[in-house]
Amino acid sequence: MKKILCGFLLIFIFSTCFGSSVFSSKGFVEENYGLDNFSTGMGETGICSIFRNNFSVSNPALIGTVKQSNLCSKLIFGHNYFKDSDREYKDKIAYFPLTNVILPISKNTFFGFNFLEKYHLEFETTQDSTSEIGDVLYEKKLNGSVNQLGFSFGKRIKTFLIGVNFNYNFGNDITEFNIDFYDSDLVDHFEENVKRFDCTNFSIGFAFPYSKFSFGGFYESKLKMSCNENYSIQSVSDTFYVSEIKFPTQIGLGIGFQISDNFYMESNYRHSFWKDINYPEMNERDSRFISFGLSYFPKTKFQISNFKFPIRIGGYYKQLPFKNDEYFVEERAVTFGFDIPLKIKNRGKLSLAFIWGTRGKISKNGYEDEFIKLSIGFSSIDKWRNPKKYKKDKEIPKMDPKYRKFVE
Repeated sequence: MKKILCGFLLIFIFSTCFGSSVFSSKGFVEENYGLDNFSTGMGETGICSIFRNNFSVSNPALIGTVKQSNLCSKLIFGHNYFKDSDREYKDKIAYFPLTNVILPISKNTFFGFNFLEKYHLEFETTQDSTSEIGDVLYEKKLNGSVNQLGFSFGKRIKTFLIGVNFNYNFGNDITEFNIDFYDSDLVDHFEENVKRFDCTNFSIGFAFPYSKFSFGGFYESKLKMSCNENYSIQSVSDTFYVSEIKFPTQIGLGIGFQISDNFYMESNYRHSFWKDINYPEMNERDSRFISFGLSYFPKTKFQISNFKFPIRIGGYYKQLPFKNDEYFVEERAVTFGFDIPLKIKNRGKLSLAFIWGTRGKISKNGYEDEFIKLSIGFSSIDKWRNPKKYKKDKEIPKMDPKYRKFVE
């Protein structure tokens, strides 16, 4: 377990993490919900999936679904295609959005540690970021993120799961503007505005089954992030303090239904209260996120043909909290995923998810994102406690007959 954890930390430290949207000039368009890869392939549901090991961190009560110590993480790769009425651009996607470690303290008590890249923006390769007028090159770059380190505590009370997450959030928002004069007699111009912020917040959640149904929900408090801002022109800079940058309160609800031993379906609703925050242009309306998914679990007696791998499909619709060309921006996607068991039985699995979707419409918003993503998730199992080791009666070895005379 230690070797695996160190390996993923090295991947995170040395990998290039970036992802972008043509709408990133409006703010933090890309948002991760702390979902494991199973949930990602199932339409980004998972709030109430309690009939399996669920490593999602959005609902802290789900920590109670894991019975052994586990490590779960995922990587996302892909491409974004930025479109307007005349041209199309392409950019790579690569980021490391989630790591979650869960340790059962006792049969009904659980502790966890997680890392989540919650919000991300990048704006470098689209039409509005670079333009050339005569002998002058104008270039604008945006990048930033909000990351979250969380400590989870969960409790199982009969079949009812409750949990709480205590989070430390930190991030930055960097804007660069550069004017490059091809004429060597003119002085190039460079501006940079760097905002660095941090805060703490919490989330609470619940989940429980009723017959073949499952229910779950969570509440995450608002991020009131203290902010230091540094603004510089050429080599002259000025540092000053901005009281707060806010990110929204979020709630989520889910309902699932175990159709049979093989099939499970789930629907989720998330609501982010962007209208209550002060981030520029991201407070035009609240964000609403509706998702649906269906999963198939193979069983020995009832599996489909000889297909033995768990699979799932799903889709979602999301209202983003900003406008472009006076119309609100919408996002929609479909997903597909499956698991590959590891060679060592019952020691973990490799999970793949594919996401295809669009953000905005050229006819309404002037621009459109089309994204294709491959999400690779991994989970491993380590025996935190071995009941046989502690419960098995210790048998006292019998004395060899040749030594018995010394005792008698």
